[in-house]
Parts: sequence; structure tokens; C-alpha cells
Amino acid sequence: MASPVNGFAQIFTYENFADGVAGASGGITAITVFYPLNIIRTKLQTDDPTLNRGMLDVVQDLLKEGGVPALYTGWWGQVC
Repeated sequence: MASPVNGFAQIFTYENFADGVAGASGGITAITVFYPLNIIRTKLQTDDPTLNRGMLDVVQDLLKEGGVPALYTGWWGQVC
């Protein structure tokens, strides 16, 4: 029977650590790439339906109001 310390060492190996870092990096990359689309979609869903605005109209308004950082409002909360 393996001791608890030995079992602990088997769980936390370099390969497991590398897999965890790779997964976290992939998740952060995916959030970063697709986050502006989520912002645009949310704006479209919460806008007044009588405005009849399209995706490009929303992007232009966001860029005019806050520049590129406006597309990443709330990004840090998603990454954490």
C-alpha cells in the first residue's frame, strides 16, 4: 500500500501540471478571441427592438464610445 505522501507525489507530476497550464492557456485564449462577440450579442439582445440595428451598427457605436477596450469590458472577470 502506498503512503499518502507517495500518492500525493503521483498526482502532482510535471505532465499533469503541463496539461493544466495548457488547458488554462487554451481557455484564456478562447475567451479573449470570442469575448467581443459576446459583448456585441448582449448589446443586440438588450437594445430597444424598434431601433432595428445590426451587428456593424453596434460595433461602430462601441468603438465610438470607448474604443477597442469597450469590446473587452468585463473580460477580466471571465478570465478569473
